[in-house]
Amino acid sequence: DLKGLTVEGYEIHNGRTTLCGDAPEFTGDSSGYCSGNVYGTYLHGFFDRKEILETVLKKLAEANNKQLHFNELTDYFAYKQSQYDLLAKGVRESLDMQYIYRIMGLEHEVG
Repeated sequence: DLKGLTVEGYEIHNGRTTLCGDAPEFTGDSSGYCSGNVYGTYLHGFFDRKEILETVLKKLAEANNKQLHFNELTDYFAYKQSQYDLLAKGVRESLDMQYIYRIMGLEHEVG
């Protein structure tokens, strides 16, 4: 059910991972596997997009004869981006960006 959905994130790990038993891959690039209702991946941010989280939760609920309602589900990726934008705005407003561009040797007009 995840085919065709866009996944964004970053990968961080150290060491070796060995697949134990028969766990089907769910990412398409050997970076994520599942066994029953256990999903594992090195891709941080995998569940940040609302459509990914909703797809996985629906499948798990279906498998357990549960019903979920998603009207309150947040797109965490969009939320994080808005928070990064607020942080960047605060940093720009708190620094002398003209001076920083000048010491970097960049010609940039701060407006």
